[in-house]
Amino acid sequence: MPPRRQALEKLKFQDKLVKGHATDVLLKKLKALHTELSEMDQERVDTKSLMAVRKELIHTSLLHHKDKGVKAYVACCLADLLRLYAPDAPYTADELRDIFQFFFKQLTSGLKGPDAPYYSQYFYLLESLSTIKSVVLVCDLPSADELITEIFRDFFDLISQNMAKNVEMFMSDILVALIDEAQTLPSELLNTILAQFMQKSNRQDTAALRLAVDVCNRTAERLQRNVSQYFTDIILQHDEDDDEIDHIRSAHDLIISLNKSCPALLLNVVPQLEEELKVDRLQLRTLATQVLGEMFGELKNGVELSRKYHAAWQAWLTRKNDKAVAVRLAMVEATKSIIINHAEMRNEIEEVLRLKLYDPEEKVRAAVCKVYSQVDFETALHHISADQLKEIASRCMDKKRSVRQEAFACLGRLYRLAFTEIESNDALTIEQFGWIPDLIFQSASMSPEVKNDAFGVIYRYILPLPSKGEDEATWTEQLLIVAKDLEERGMAMLLSMSNLKSSRPTIYEKFVECCISNNGGIIDENEEEIARALSKVIQIISSMLPDPSKAAEDLNSFAKANESRLYKLFKTCVDTQSDLKSIAKSSSEFLRRVEQTLPNALDTLTSLLQHASLSIINQSSVPTLIKRLQQKSSRPTPNPEYSHSQTQHSQRNQSQSQTQASELQSNSTAQILAIRAKSILVYAAKNCPAIFKPHVVELARAISSAATLPNGIDDDDDDVIMDEGERAKTTYLEVCMQCLAAAVRMDPELAPTDKRTVDRLVKLGEGDYPRIAKFAARILAHSKNRLDVCSALMEKLALGLPNATEDRLVANLAVFAQFAGSAPQIFEEKSEVVIDHLVKTVLMTPSPKPKMQEDGEDEWGDLDQLGALTKAKLLSIKICANRCLSNASAPTAIDMSTPVFRMLWNLLENSGSFDPHALDDPQVKSRIRLQAALSLLKLSQVSIYCKIVTAHLPLLALTVQDTCFNVRHTFLCKLTQHLALRKLDPRFNVIAFLTAHDPEKEIRDRARSYITTYFQRSTPDVRLSNFEMIFIRFLHLLAHHPDFSTDAEGLLDMAKYVEFYVDVISSSDNISLLYHLAMKAKSVRDAESDKYNENLYVMSELAQHILKARAKAQSWNLPSYPGKIKLPIDIFKPHPNQETANKVFRTAYLSEEALSSLEGIGKAWKSPKSKVSFSFLSLYAHIPYSPQHQQPQRPPAKRKQPSARNGQAGAKSKRRKKINSSDEEESPATDSDDGDVFMKSDNEVKTENATHPETDESDIASDEPEAVGRGARTRNAKIRRKRAAKSKAPS
Repeated sequence: MPPRRQALEKLKFQDKLVKGHATDVLLKKLKALHTELSEMDQERVDTKSLMAVRKELIHTSLLHHKDKGVKAYVACCLADLLRLYAPDAPYTADELRDIFQFFFKQLTSGLKGPDAPYYSQYFYLLESLSTIKSVVLVCDLPSADELITEIFRDFFDLISQNMAKNVEMFMSDILVALIDEAQTLPSELLNTILAQFMQKSNRQDTAALRLAVDVCNRTAERLQRNVSQYFTDIILQHDEDDDEIDHIRSAHDLIISLNKSCPALLLNVVPQLEEELKVDRLQLRTLATQVLGEMFGELKNGVELSRKYHAAWQAWLTRKNDKAVAVRLAMVEATKSIIINHAEMRNEIEEVLRLKLYDPEEKVRAAVCKVYSQVDFETALHHISADQLKEIASRCMDKKRSVRQEAFACLGRLYRLAFTEIESNDALTIEQFGWIPDLIFQSASMSPEVKNDAFGVIYRYILPLPSKGEDEATWTEQLLIVAKDLEERGMAMLLSMSNLKSSRPTIYEKFVECCISNNGGIIDENEEEIARALSKVIQIISSMLPDPSKAAEDLNSFAKANESRLYKLFKTCVDTQSDLKSIAKSSSEFLRRVEQTLPNALDTLTSLLQHASLSIINQSSVPTLIKRLQQKSSRPTPNPEYSHSQTQHSQRNQSQSQTQASELQSNSTAQILAIRAKSILVYAAKNCPAIFKPHVVELARAISSAATLPNGIDDDDDDVIMDEGERAKTTYLEVCMQCLAAAVRMDPELAPTDKRTVDRLVKLGEGDYPRIAKFAARILAHSKNRLDVCSALMEKLALGLPNATEDRLVANLAVFAQFAGSAPQIFEEKSEVVIDHLVKTVLMTPSPKPKMQEDGEDEWGDLDQLGALTKAKLLSIKICANRCLSNASAPTAIDMSTPVFRMLWNLLENSGSFDPHALDDPQVKSRIRLQAALSLLKLSQVSIYCKIVTAHLPLLALTVQDTCFNVRHTFLCKLTQHLALRKLDPRFNVIAFLTAHDPEKEIRDRARSYITTYFQRSTPDVRLSNFEMIFIRFLHLLAHHPDFSTDAEGLLDMAKYVEFYVDVISSSDNISLLYHLAMKAKSVRDAESDKYNENLYVMSELAQHILKARAKAQSWNLPSYPGKIKLPIDIFKPHPNQETANKVFRTAYLSEEALSSLEGIGKAWKSPKSKVSFSFLSLYAHIPYSPQHQQPQRPPAKRKQPSARNGQAGAKSKRRKKINSSDEEESPATDSDDGDVFMKSDNEVKTENATHPETDESDIASDEPEAVGRGARTRNAKIRRKRAAKSKAPS
């Protein structure tokens, strides 16, 4: 028996709905109907029983009822009917249209939140449409497109943040169903969807956006073609006009948004973008580059996108060579996200960016640097190679400032991010970033423009002022950590930036004083003088800044503002007695006030503050530095005191450099920090002892409580093994004594007076340590009871000279040198005994060449290896010079100095020996003749001795052409330092021009740098007296040169000297003066001997020829000089009569043949310019990092003739450093920013003790080196004979 069919379920509701029921009654009936319909099963319903309510529910009285509840229940009932009738629709197309419009109208008005009335009914309606999918009936209606678009628009307007998640899900289901079932997708519908992505910037992560993302991801396959067509239409419909390009740009922004949320939609869009990369329309190509770059950099799918669309990825990479700057720039800027998010793509991007670092457009180069500056620490550490960072570093020397600034900022920011790990001594971080400070500091020494940019990043990132709450000791420790990884040149620049080396008051303090006197332009007295002084100071300071004209304008504005508070703050920043917290606070307030009152001058005044303040090293640094030295000190590498002379040849002498690097690497971090602390303290003691004034008591206590030192041991003796603890105590005591001695010499009132300390100093003065004995003597020489104490010490040491050991003798002579200079009255008590002993026992004792030393070996060696006798000889020369200086004002000064000068000239004449036939050690002779030349420079600073020295100036000048590099280099350094401070007569400037033939570019560059810098910064009257008027003296000096010759080669050599002068000094303003001076040389005779007259006249005509050629080459006018010139009478005398004068004037001393051999002379100077290239970075960038790694050796210089550099052809010289280097105050180096020297008049120039800088020498190899200076001529003949003999010897 077959199963019985289940009876269909019929609707029980029989009430009428359209009669005039009250609202309450109608609601009750509709609710009952809805309840019954919702419970009916679609499979078992008898649809015929629904006919009555089906018609009534679409009656207009219900659909347009005024009550919301009625309409809500009507909508639910209609939704139930559609469910029950499914899959067929019980209504006509028009009725369905009205029903669905009714549905979505109810939803948009009522589905606003759970608290809304009848919310459950609206939710029921939404759920029904979503689950039953009855909404797809819309797609079959005649006007389906309009209705679908309206539904989408209503839903995106309706959805909000506070809606339940299931509501969003139901909405998404409805919209997805409509897209899937629609026969065509209207453009307005797509616009509605995409509009949600375009509004993302205004409504971050909105519900509408989430809905759009969900719908697009679920219907990606259906929408792909439409989306592609959408972008194509936009591009084709709009031109690149300003009004139209915004539409195209918006479309590309939309692509970026879609890629982040719905990348599947862009299946056909990415190829379109690839094609856009190749179009001629620049803006479209730029937009495509930007968009693809951001897409490839997307965190979620960037790598996948580059693999899926490999052709597009490769096409995008080729935009690095696009002809348009905007495209290349867009490509570079887009790489940031790729670098940060995708390590897999790093190699390709790094190669692109490496090439773009050398792009011809500065904006592109700067953009590359900026990209790397924006990465985070972890990315920079693990996903950027050190080689790439060093390529960025090469841009620190870019010609364009914008590129330099971005490169510096990039390196500085990365270092600041890594500093915490560097401070923790993390090896990986140090290897990746530890080299950055050294490179920045070395860059600062290249040129004034680069220096200013480097200063900015150093003060901002490398050594920023301490923040509020950071103690001074912590900040000083950070300074030491930065210094720890610096190499020699970088350390020298750090010390230079400390502004300790400027003479006090500095040019910046004088500027403030001039501003105060100027009083904003309201001056009661001496108005012209005050205005002139202010103008001069501003001119000097502005010449040190990158844009002198703007700087001068800003400084004038600062003076006119006349803000007393700014003056006070600035003074605090430059005061040697200010502590770090005061400097930091004052600097911050100063810049804040400037920004408020003089915003246009902020950059200039920021640079001014950086150049002037003592923020890096100040009196607050001293306790921490001494504590660090006391905690852990070891034997430093030979002389870790960074004098300026050392910095100029950091790539020389690889042997010494490697030794220093290996020693430093073997030390612990604490030991290296102690070495750096010592370097800083010694530098401060030499240049700014005032910072030790608050710490004198602690320094004296440290000396008095120091342990007794072992006798007979020289701290610098390589043959004696000193215990680690003993060495630490010795170093600590030595540095404390040097600091105290510097403070006491500055202010004798600071000298210790307690008996324990004085007795301790006397004991140390009697000891065997030369440096410690020297500092003890210096302190005692400036103490209050120096007469008694020093006299007793002097007498004891003088009596013990005959029996003194070698070490004790050197220490005693160091004491005598101090007494001779600082306590002459005491020294004179035993001067006869001391001088007699020095002459007979020390100076006249021969220094034979070691048996193991072969002929032709280096002329320079470590002072330790030369023995105590050599040290004693050098100190003996110092004693004699110091004695003359301290007695310069005495009536017996000339008589006392005569034998000293005779000795010094004799040493120079005989190349460092008293006997021209002596077989002394060449290395000792080099040291002695250098010391003789330096002593003559010191003596020349006193007017009474200057006349004696200048009478023999040609002999002294030839020291700059010595056969030994170290002698030439050290002498030039000292010469330029003294000239920069105007301690020497202007006529000494001619010596610097003799470097034109030097085989070492380093020496030529240093001379050129000094001349150029100080000539440009000087006032017109100083230029005239110090550089222009000496031209006639220079010609006279060349006429007396031992190498002077009138043959073709000789004339070319002399012409090169003159060309060097003309190239550096001549201009359209002074060319007529120089030409006039050259002509005037034929109007006089040589004052020394008539045998030099013809030489002088040849030089006169040669100079005229060169000057005319230069004027022609530069298109300068060469008018007659209108003024009258008086030639110096010390080197010239007039002709005996007019007839002789006429004869000389008419005679041509340069033949036509000689002039023809000079063709091309004067038009272009071939010698290397003073601007040092940054090519060393390309080498430095690939060196494995180590904290003290030395730079690679430079290629050897080429020379014309056999080498006379060290007495051997092609000899390799090693960098040597003095063990007992001078501890006296150093003069500012020639590249110093101190502008005081340009304001001094001749009577303001003070005589100061000269210092003996440490000297270096580097390797050089050349086939045909050029001979320089006297001595080279005689040595070269011997060398050539020896080389010829060796070449003929059998192998």
